[in-house]
Amino acid sequence: MIIWMLSVILKTSVGMCKDGYYLYIVCYPCLSSCQMCSFPNIDSCDTCKSGFWGSSCNNRCATGCEGGVCKIDDGNCTIVCPSRCALCSHSGVCTTCRTGYYGNQCSQTCPGRCNDGCDINTGVISGLCYSCKDGYFGQFCDVPCNDTCINSQCNRTGECTSGCITNHYGPKCEKLCSSNCKPTLNGLLCDDQGGCIEGCFQGFTGDDCMTGKQ
Repeated sequence: MIIWMLSVILKTSVGMCKDGYYLYIVCYPCLSSCQMCSFPNIDSCDTCKSGFWGSSCNNRCATGCEGGVCKIDDGNCTIVCPSRCALCSHSGVCTTCRTGYYGNQCSQTCPGRCNDGCDINTGVISGLCYSCKDGYFGQFCDVPCNDTCINSQCNRTGECTSGCITNHYGPKCEKLCSSNCKPTLNGLLCDDQGGCIEGCFQGFTGDDCMTGKQ
């Protein structure tokens, strides 16, 4: 009881011991390789000095650990991944990039029109966008959708996703309705297959009114 009271008094009056020492009434030195230790486990360490690992910090970290620091339980280097990595290997090589980066060590920036980052491979398709921002398509989202697409909306291959503006048709709305089609009251000439809605002007025939009568 007296020892406990003295310990409490010392803790509150002179504070805790500095690194490398433990408190038992007064401060005593830890094992030489300990950064911190505590009573009553004075034959082991809470943390090790730089360059050491193990319960008693009597093992040296492997050569090459950054700052000489390794994990106290297994001696593996404490990895500090490059800032653009989401994950990296024990040797510090990026295995997954943060969104917006790709390439060796995630050092390259994804194309600006990528919507959700890009492929991190280092092969011929490195930097391939996962998806594009509105109005663009292509592997690197660098090709604008046709302005004949409604709201310039298209998918990854450039096909219009919201339909075509008036009197255009085709997957990319790249085709123009024939001027030989009779217009509807709303000015429409053809359907989404290019067929004339109201038929042909005199002298023309066929679904798309592109054939002249003989």
